[in-house]
Amino acid sequence: MPVMCVGAWSEDKHERLVKYVDISRAARRKFVNRVGAPLIDLFSGPGRCRIKYTDRLIDGGTLAAFRSSQARSTAFSDVVVADVNQDYVNACVSRIRDAGGNAHGLVGPASDTVHDACRYLRPGALNVAFLDPYSLGALPFSVIERLCAEKRMDFIIHVSTQDLQRNMGNYLAESNVQLDEFAPGWRDVVDEARQTPTEMRHAVIDHWMSLIRNQHMETAKGIEQVTGPKNQNLYWLVFASRSGLANSFWESIRNVSGQRQLL
Repeated sequence: MPVMCVGAWSEDKHERLVKYVDISRAARRKFVNRVGAPLIDLFSGPGRCRIKYTDRLIDGGTLAAFRSSQARSTAFSDVVVADVNQDYVNACVSRIRDAGGNAHGLVGPASDTVHDACRYLRPGALNVAFLDPYSLGALPFSVIERLCAEKRMDFIIHVSTQDLQRNMGNYLAESNVQLDEFAPGWRDVVDEARQTPTEMRHAVIDHWMSLIRNQHMETAKGIEQVTGPKNQNLYWLVFASRSGLANSFWESIRNVSGQRQLL
């Protein structure tokens, strides 16, 4: 089955997810057999990865998260995975099922698959959404809005710093709507004439987080900056939930490798 080539920093991303799955196991246990505790990943990839420049294979984030939940006897009741690549979806579903999970696969962009994914969620379930899009435009805010319509939803979201840094000039063009879909209204908080590129990027992410909070969600106090081997900024790591307990869990485990904080 296919594997996806990733940077070594992916292990940091996956470690945070696995730690959260572990620390929240007691809360999940209360829901698993009653109303369900699903895991949703709309950018799943094939479920297995090869570390770039090496022959080392690792589980993808969602497969690693499921194995962690299973090891603690609080396995996610359902795992809903989606990707634009049919082969990746088939492989990820197969790997999760081989590990003992109840996996469901969807093919297409997140803006489409989010609606079908939510059909697998029962009212009152304890849901976790792991969103690791390959670009900002792949995660329109409408996806988050739809997931926020569920009563209980914890988000672990990776936002590409590289994308924003490399393409900010392109996004400023009125004809480019990708950032408008990711963070509607961002142009109202960015002043190209007065702000530095760094200030503009921070203004966009601050605005995006305010949109999440407008969904009656609480965002974690700190945002991690995930960096690469040359100390280049790669991702912002954001956690959001309506549960104060969930946010306290995240605060206790979010900085797994001494990465810098944005806030």
